[in-house]
Amino acid sequence: MVALFMLTAGASRDPNPAPPKIVTQARIRAGNLLHCRKLLRQVWPAYPEEARRDRVEGAVSLNVLITRTGEVTGIRVAAGDPRLAPAAVAAVRQWRYASCLLNSEPVEVHTAIDIGFTLQQ
Repeated sequence: MVALFMLTAGASRDPNPAPPKIVTQARIRAGNLLHCRKLLRQVWPAYPEEARRDRVEGAVSLNVLITRTGEVTGIRVAAGDPRLAPAAVAAVRQWRYASCLLNSEPVEVHTAIDIGFTLQQ
């Protein structure tokens, strides 16, 4: 959990201070402690004809934001062949996730998605 601790002004002068107020950030980053990325709808990318013709294979890495409602937005290509990237982005844009909950409240999540492209042998 990512949290910010806020102390009220003058708290250091109080002999019996109240515990700090915890404010969670609106967006969190998916990682080892956060496993709430349940995929509800997955659309597979169409293999781009130019990449198929040139026998291009590989992975496209995307950085995305999963909104509180499970939509995928803010898609940014982190790595991958530029002939494959548009197909990966178009497919992942259609994906839907279950809302990620933190303290019973939906939160936005930054995460990475890798899409592999392999030609049939």
